[in-house]
Amino acid sequence: MIKVLLVEDDKLVRKSLIATFDWNAFNMEIVGDAKNGEKAVEFLENNAVDLLITDLAMPVMSGIELIRVVKERFPQIFIVVLSLHRDFEYIQEALRLGAIDYIAKVELDSDNMDRTLDRIKTRINEEIKKSQQSMDWQNFSNGLMVLFENMTPANKQLIEDVVKKAEKTYLSADSLFIPLENEKEQSDFIQRMEAVSNWDEELLVIPIINQSSKISQLQELVHQYKETSMFYELSPTIKVKIIEIDHIGVSVDTVKQSEGMKSLREELLLLHWVYKQSALEELLAELKQLRLPKNKLNDLLIMTINECRRIYADILSTELTLPDAFHSWYEVENWFFQIKEQIHETIFKKTVPHETSQYIIKAIHLIDNQLSDNITATDMGMQVNMSRSYFCTCFKQVIGITFHEYVKVLRINKAKNYLEHTVEKVSSIAEKVGYSDVKYFSKVFKQETGFLPSEYRKKWRRL
Repeated sequence: MIKVLLVEDDKLVRKSLIATFDWNAFNMEIVGDAKNGEKAVEFLENNAVDLLITDLAMPVMSGIELIRVVKERFPQIFIVVLSLHRDFEYIQEALRLGAIDYIAKVELDSDNMDRTLDRIKTRINEEIKKSQQSMDWQNFSNGLMVLFENMTPANKQLIEDVVKKAEKTYLSADSLFIPLENEKEQSDFIQRMEAVSNWDEELLVIPIINQSSKISQLQELVHQYKETSMFYELSPTIKVKIIEIDHIGVSVDTVKQSEGMKSLREELLLLHWVYKQSALEELLAELKQLRLPKNKLNDLLIMTINECRRIYADILSTELTLPDAFHSWYEVENWFFQIKEQIHETIFKKTVPHETSQYIIKAIHLIDNQLSDNITATDMGMQVNMSRSYFCTCFKQVIGITFHEYVKVLRINKAKNYLEHTVEKVSSIAEKVGYSDVKYFSKVFKQETGFLPSEYRKKWRRL
């Protein structure tokens, strides 16, 4: 019996799915249900589950985040996603992350659901069969191991065309093993792969020659390499990359990674890379060299985008965003350059020299860090090597409002955030945003928002 966990934030939808369909007819049993990803993970930690059916758009932990967690901690569980038609991009992402199928909510009637459950059952049986077959490849000491982030339908067809002359192949969700007799056969297959120009994702090919002494450890080495290094090796310019097997067993220096993360975290938060190209290039080179696991890298990227939003949100015309997932290091690099460019598109004006605009970006960061102090245009101009008058002129040209207006807007916005998300006293908040006189702060706050601080907190508090 296939044990099923159903995850859906809408209780009525969840209960309807459980009660309406004949799960037993497809050898399935609902063993639990959860209203969000966190509750689902708690259930999985204490219960046996074979199939997870999850909604994608949920509070607390989204379906995409849940899939990542399950694939990392419970890789044996099959995943199917529930989605609306408009969630097509999320469905694609879920399939890339390892989901085997999806159920469209708009088609949840008896006939459609029966066909869907039958299709899912068939897919599960196929995946189990592949998994059982994949163990047989360890009996071979020669061949090619082909790695990819996730098997897309297009790549699956291309691979089938390339290896159709092979007597036997072993295909899983993220790898392919082709047993071969000798190096010439390997060379022929590699040439055929390299001749294909329309791979829609990059492949890493590991030739295996006379590896009988290491064959019992090879699969674990390949898996470890995929988790720690493959992400950093993929390149859009080289669709088929050959990696020697001796290069995939390099151990990771976790102490060096930890120290490197601490140093890079400080560099990222300083935001020098936003206004200095060389600083961004050096930072990316150091970050790539660390070979951080994707979850730790993602933590750094979330911290970075939050800091950028905190500093620049008040002056940007468009929101800074972070993709749900990166599939390779070059996508991370491109994202950094796009964020830098997005900030520059707003701030860099033709009437102001490029170098001067960089100084204004730096000033924005300095203002935020010194918001509780008595900030003056004279002091700020000195910190970015500009005279007071020139700094004030350029600041208004770049930002669109005067230095003093910007500081006031920033202080009020920061105060709003404190009032909404903390229980700090109004007098303490006033000091944090640069007002030593709480009565004057209250007066300015009401002029700008229409509310006294205490009134604003009562209306908008989110705790």
